[in-house]
Amino acid sequence: MNIDVSIIIPIYNVSDYVEACLTSVMNQTYQGELECVLVDDCSPDNSMQKCKTLIDNYEGPITFHIISHEKNKGLSAARNTGTALSRGTYVYYLDSDDEITPNCIELLMQKVTQIPDVEMVLGFTKSIPDKAHYHFESFRDTPYIDSNKIIRKLFCPYHRIPINVCNKLISKAFLTNNNIVFMDRLIHEDELWSYFVMQHLSSIAFVFEPTYIRYYRKGSIMTTLTKEIESDSWYRILTEISKNIDLPFFIDKVIYIKRKYKDRKVGENHKERLFVILFYILKSTIKTFILTPLRINR
Repeated sequence: MNIDVSIIIPIYNVSDYVEACLTSVMNQTYQGELECVLVDDCSPDNSMQKCKTLIDNYEGPITFHIISHEKNKGLSAARNTGTALSRGTYVYYLDSDDEITPNCIELLMQKVTQIPDVEMVLGFTKSIPDKAHYHFESFRDTPYIDSNKIIRKLFCPYHRIPINVCNKLISKAFLTNNNIVFMDRLIHEDELWSYFVMQHLSSIAFVFEPTYIRYYRKGSIMTTLTKEIESDSWYRILTEISKNIDLPFFIDKVIYIKRKYKDRKVGENHKERLFVILFYILKSTIKTFILTPLRINR
């Protein structure tokens, strides 16, 4: 069976929310072939029991798969596991404490029907409470972009394309061919994942309707971060980015790193960590402006 879309949901300690999340998947209006991959990351509560009960009583067309980790590996690893074992032409990441609109996949796949080779389709995100806006009204005049140069400019350094992982229908072949995965045990993994995605993405389309419902809840990972954990994550992100600066957008990426570094503290060892990041930028500078031209001119 050819699967059009794989919806990937990591499950960990979301007993209060997972039924609403899974029900929103079961209520999809899309008439094509859908699968939903649940990755049990050794959740200590009864989240998986609730999932299994819903699936056992479900009589719809969506195929559900449950994959279980032997030990807790974290959100990034769960997404990597789900992606590797998914069978869809496109993958769609959904957090287990959020929901999608009933017509989410239908709306996103309409763009794929119109533009068969599109690598990513992005819809609006509705936030509850309405404290963050993942809208892109400015793209209404250009609902389809097929230039990596423009996509890079919009993401880095201007950040007009949202960096959140969820609510992006993305080609699995694109992810596989470019070896794009999530870094383990990383907070703000969206930043680094999106950075590498935008390095390679050559086409993106937009749906100007809400397709995702994001809830901001007390006690979530993002609301319980310590400064030390956030600091370490940002240091790892900026170090990886500074290691992977390439032509032809070198200056834009250095500006991007500078802005992120300015906005985020990277811990008590501020000077030492800044030195490491600057070292990799210097190394990239030598490679970009000295070694590469020398090799070309030989």
